[in-house]
Amino acid sequence: MKVYQLHIGSNSPDGRISPETESSIQAAVSKEFPSFSLLRGKGFFRGQAEELLIVKIATNQEEVVYQLASTLREAMNQDGIGVEHDGRYNRVTC
Repeated sequence: MKVYQLHIGSNSPDGRISPETESSIQAAVSKEFPSFSLLRGKGFFRGQAEELLIVKIATNQEEVVYQLASTLREAMNQDGIGVEHDGRYNRVTC
């Protein structure tokens, strides 16, 4: 199996991720993957600090990971969501 990481930043002006948003992300990921890790952290986007969620998923279903990133991006009204895999970082923007 391969390991993918989704990097999900805040979509709020104060740079925070609400418990409700975290729960929504958890629910969306759970629909596609029964096992994953959800980590909280701090990231920087365009020079601004923001809360960050990292979702780690072990799977061979790459297309499902990218579709999930796209779905989360749209649901959270984000410019993009990062997907890291095999030492590469891709930004899902559509």
